[in-house]
Amino acid sequence: MSLVEVLVATTVMSVGITALAHLFVLAMAANVRARASTIATMLAQEKMEQLRADGDLAPSPAGALARDLAGYHDAADGGFVRRWSVEPLPADPDVLVLQVVVWRPPAREQVRLVSVLTPVAPRP
Repeated sequence: MSLVEVLVATTVMSVGITALAHLFVLAMAANVRARASTIATMLAQEKMEQLRADGDLAPSPAGALARDLAGYHDAADGGFVRRWSVEPLPADPDVLVLQVVVWRPPAREQVRLVSVLTPVAPRP
């Protein structure tokens, strides 16, 4: 009888350890994705700050986010790709819409930041 009890206890323990190992692997994968998302967000924010600080922004050609246009994409650190566009707001051409998209190929997950840059009124 005690041999059967040992076999049952060993089986239960093996199933429990296997489940914990699977949870450990899932947690590691989630941490890797979260790290990549955080880095992509930081890179997008950095580019957005560069664009907002540029006092001489010109509208980008149509489709700057859709394809690699010179001056509107770069390869950031860690294999990430950044694309951005600067477009006038259709309702008010003086207002610019800034968009930055960051991802790491071959992943399909992207970080996208959009900001509106309004002209500064001169002080009296």
